Amino acid sequence: MRKFSGYKFLPALIFFLVCSSKLAAQDTIITPSIDISKITYARSIYGLSASAFINNNQSIEQLYPTLRFQKGIQFDGNIPPKYVTRKPVLRFTVTNSSDSTVEVWFFPGFYYWNSTLYRKDADGLKKIPDQRPGINDNLSYCLISLQPHDSTTIFAELSLVKTYINTMRPRLIHKLRIKSFVSDLQMDHLQPNMVTFLFSGLLLMMILFSIANYVQGGNKEFLYYSGYALFLGGMLFTKALYDFRSNPVSYFLESYLDFIMQGIGIMFYMVFMQVFLQTKQNHRFLHRLYNFGIVMLLLSLLAFSYLHYFSDNFSLQNLIENLTKFLLLGMTIVFLVYGLRHWNDKLLRYLFWGNFCLFLFSMLSLMSLILDMRILPGLLGSSLFHYEIGIFSNWCSSLSD
Repeated sequence: MRKFSGYKFLPALIFFLVCSSKLAAQDTIITPSIDISKITYARSIYGLSASAFINNNQSIEQLYPTLRFQKGIQFDGNIPPKYVTRKPVLRFTVTNSSDSTVEVWFFPGFYYWNSTLYRKDADGLKKIPDQRPGINDNLSYCLISLQPHDSTTIFAELSLVKTYINTMRPRLIHKLRIKSFVSDLQMDHLQPNMVTFLFSGLLLMMILFSIANYVQGGNKEFLYYSGYALFLGGMLFTKALYDFRSNPVSYFLESYLDFIMQGIGIMFYMVFMQVFLQTKQNHRFLHRLYNFGIVMLLLSLLAFSYLHYFSDNFSLQNLIENLTKFLLLGMTIVFLVYGLRHWNDKLLRYLFWGNFCLFLFSMLSLMSLILDMRILPGLLGSSLFHYEIGIFSNWCSSLSD
């Protein structure tokens, strides 16, 4: 009779125990219950929820028993680009200790196309009917209603907007305080938006000035400059007008149109520089440099548009946008070096200082986005403010010409 060798089954036993421990670890993630009857205005559930990500073609209804949640929100700052085309899932527990039905609004934060809520019961997940507040900026808000002395676990399936500034800041808001909540969010950004409106007015003045110069002298380069001011001014004005608004127009501007308008505006500026400096006759190097810039921008905008509408590769889309901005900064450095080598040219000398200021403040703007300088006080933490200062300085140098 053969002796039983139990050690042969040891690897399988270890594998089984490891897998069981992982499943058990998933089940042991417990978040504190949130008493929504105590909410009088709004309450953050940032640290009171668990989070996970699923693919866009997956549904939480089938996956939730095996989904591995992590306690809290996985990312303190912006959501990394590789996660933007996936769906975040939040899980939290709510309770109602009062003697009457309580209703609160769930809001995951900005730049979410949709929020779908489910509640867990004995049969699985049951979808909560979509109800939106009766306000203009109501995208991604969902109503949670709970009976007296009841509790339930909520699963929120979210759809992210394709932008690099996505964050998760989930909150529960008292049903009757929604208008005050939205108003307070927008008031927090009133100062930088007022400054942006001021710069938009200055860009409108640039347009009128350029058109007046064209009418009086017939110089067509000022029409190109007015195109530059029109697209840049339109980008800044709409960015401030729809800032911190949860509606389709705001999300479309932030995810796609802002970069398109900026790119078209800069192409107009490059054509202006070619005509204004007569680069084809006087500065052949600059003529080729700006031709390269126009072609580069055109290809970048086409690739960006294709990836935005026909691909889920947001990492590549974001890389194209950032690479385009760095190439534009590199072109500005090349122009500055060329300007220093031709310092006796009066036009180039004036444009040197304008482009130098534009480069300096554009670098500050880009670094504030990459390094998240929102911790700085007031306008100093606004990337848009630094960029506006650069545009204004560049315009002043053009006026000097």
